[in-house]
Amino acid sequence: MNLSDDTSEIMNFLDMATNSSLRKRNDIGTILELSATYNEIDNFWDLLFHCTSFWNIHLTLKRNIDKSDDISKLKIELSKEAEEIRRILTKIIGYESKQINERFQKTYIIESSGTFANLLDLSHDMAQVRKLVVNMAKSNKFANDDNSSESSK
Repeated sequence: MNLSDDTSEIMNFLDMATNSSLRKRNDIGTILELSATYNEIDNFWDLLFHCTSFWNIHLTLKRNIDKSDDISKLKIELSKEAEEIRRILTKIIGYESKQINERFQKTYIIESSGTFANLLDLSHDMAQVRKLVVNMAKSNKFANDDNSSESSK
């Protein structure tokens, strides 16, 4: 998919901010482009949230292999998050081109061990994006707070 200049700039920023560590860079670009084009911004934010949750649950499962009760509950939550990510991706991708739709279906939507691994990679990237957004928002808030206190003097 051809990305707009704005989306290309965002992707360049993400490359710089993540030291080019995005695993699904092209798909992130496609998701950003389609979210902006079709005004799916709320779904994009939901995707950021659920991908971050999915990634964090995955990391927790990797660290806590011994506790069987907790593990089974976490696995259930991981499956729920995977389904939610698939649902949101389906909405964002919508009826874009047949080629993009088929690629996302094969890569993320249709359940298989391969799509699960791809969801992990996408979630890794989206968690990094969310972390950047949160950090930037905090920085802006502190900068705005500093400016407010300066102007009130």
